Amino acid sequence: MSIGRHVSSTIITRVSSIVISIGTSIFTARLLGVGGKGEFAIFLATLNISVLVFGLGMAPAVTYYVAKKKLDTNRLFISFLFYAAIVSCLFFGVIHNINRITDASIFLHENRKTLIYEVILCLCLFMVLVINNLKSIFSGEKQFPLLNRIQTNSVVIALILYSIMYFGNGKWWQLPVGAVFLAHLCIIFQNFLFTVFNFFKKFWRPISPEFLSKIEVKSVSSFAKIAYIGSIAQFINYRIDYWFIDFYHGNHALGLYALASNLVQMIWILPQSIAAVFLPFMVSGSEKVIANLFRAGRLSVFLCLMLAVLAYFFVEPVVAVLYGKAFIESSGSIKILLFGIVPFSLAIVYASYFNGTGRKEINVYSAIIGLVATIVLDLILIPRHGNFGAALATCISYSISTLFILYHLSKETRGNISDMFLIQKNDFVAVFDKIKSASKRKSKITNPQNVI
Repeated sequence: MSIGRHVSSTIITRVSSIVISIGTSIFTARLLGVGGKGEFAIFLATLNISVLVFGLGMAPAVTYYVAKKKLDTNRLFISFLFYAAIVSCLFFGVIHNINRITDASIFLHENRKTLIYEVILCLCLFMVLVINNLKSIFSGEKQFPLLNRIQTNSVVIALILYSIMYFGNGKWWQLPVGAVFLAHLCIIFQNFLFTVFNFFKKFWRPISPEFLSKIEVKSVSSFAKIAYIGSIAQFINYRIDYWFIDFYHGNHALGLYALASNLVQMIWILPQSIAAVFLPFMVSGSEKVIANLFRAGRLSVFLCLMLAVLAYFFVEPVVAVLYGKAFIESSGSIKILLFGIVPFSLAIVYASYFNGTGRKEINVYSAIIGLVATIVLDLILIPRHGNFGAALATCISYSISTLFILYHLSKETRGNISDMFLIQKNDFVAVFDKIKSASKRKSKITNPQNVI
C-alpha cells in the first residue's frame, strides 16, 4: 500500500475517532461537572507525563529499528513488559509516600489523594506503557490498518461505557465523580487486552522468552535519549499551564481551560495522522518522499485553518448545546488557542522528517524553546489574566516552535519556507487524482464483470 493510501486510511480512522471522542468528552464533562473536570485533567496530565518520562523516548526508536529490521519483536515485548511492571510499582511507592508527606497537588488533585486513585493511576501507567511499545512495533512493521483498528476500538468502547454511565445516572444509579476515573481504567484495560492479543496473533513466535541484549538496548537507548528529552519538554509545554491555572485560580478555572485545550487539540488529528505514517518511510530520505511530505504539510495546515475558522464562529452555541451553560466561559479560550494550534500543525508534520532522518535533536531544541517561552509567559500572564493569559502564552509558544522547525527544515532540504506551508494548485490536483484512482480501483472490485 502506498504512503498516500496509508495516510488517507489513517486520517479517515482518526477523524472518525475524533467525532466519537467529542461525544465521549460531552458525557464525561456532564458527569464530572466543571470542578470534577479540573480534577480529572490533573489525573490525565500526570498519567501522560508519567508515560513520557518512563517511556524513555523508546517509541520512535523502536519504530526506527523495527522498520530497519534490526530488532526482534518477541524480545522487545518481553523486555518492555518486565520494565513497565517494575517502573509502575516503583512509581506507586513514590506517589504514595509523597502524597502522605505533602499537601501539594503534585500527582493528584487534593480531593483524589487516596490509595484507590494512586492504584488506578499506576495500573493505567503500566498498561499504557505496554500499549505504546506494541503500537511502535506495529508502526515499524507498517501495520497501519491494525493501528487504526486499535484506535477505533479504544474510542468506541469509551463512548459506549460513558454513554451508559451518563444516561443511567440518576435513573438506575447515582454515580460519584470517582466513577469516571474507574471507567477510564476499564477502557485502558480493554485496549491493553485488544492490543496484546493482536501482537500475539501477528508477531509472537513460540520460542523461549528472552530479553534484549545489552548491545540492542544500547543502540535503542542512544537513539532514544535525545528524542526522550524533546518528548518530555513538548508534553510539559502542552500541559504545564494546567498546574499554573490550578495553583493561581483553582479547579473551576482549570476545568474550563482543560475543555478548551482538549477541544482545539482535536484539530491536530490530521497532522498527527500524517506524521505517524511518514515516520517509517522517512528512513529512506528519498526526494520523492520529502516532496510528498511537503505536500502533506501544506494540505494539513490549509485544512486545519479551515476547521479553525469554522470553529471560531460557531464555538459558543456548540459548547452551550453540547457541554451545557456551565462550560460556556471556555469559548473565549478556545477562540484564542485556535490561532496557535493551526501553525503548530506544521511542526507536528515536519517533526517526522527529523525523526526519520536521524536529526531528532532539531525537534528537541524546538520543544525546549517552546517550553521556556511557555513557562516565562505563563508566569507573567496567568496570575493576572487567568485562562486568557494561558491561551495567549500557548499561542506565542507554539508559533515560536513552528518557526524554528521551518527554518531548520528549509536549511536541511534547501527548500523555500513558503513551499512548506502555502497551499498550491497542484496540491488539489494531486488529491483529486488520488480520489479518482481510488474510485477506479473500487469500481473494478465491485463490478461483476471484473470478478473471475
